[in-house]
Amino acid sequence: MDFKVVNQNNGKTIFIGGKSQKGIKNEYGHCTFELFWKGKKVYEFGHFKKNNWSTNKYELYIEMQNNELKIYGSDNKKTNLYFKRK
Repeated sequence: MDFKVVNQNNGKTIFIGGKSQKGIKNEYGHCTFELFWKGKKVYEFGHFKKNNWSTNKYELYIEMQNNELKIYGSDNKKTNLYFKRK
């Protein structure tokens, strides 16, 4: 599948071609990302960071169900990821 993830905070692509890229700073506040599939933005996701010294491991699970793209975050309650379908 043709996926790309962009860090909305700084505009850097952090995942493309099946590989992670650098581009997530350790800053506090809203951390928002955009998921593109086949060139179209399909989801926004993110969370609010209270401490810029803590780091997060972002894990997303993406699958097709009934010809529809579904995205899930890891079951980590510390990050409290939110998802918004576009």
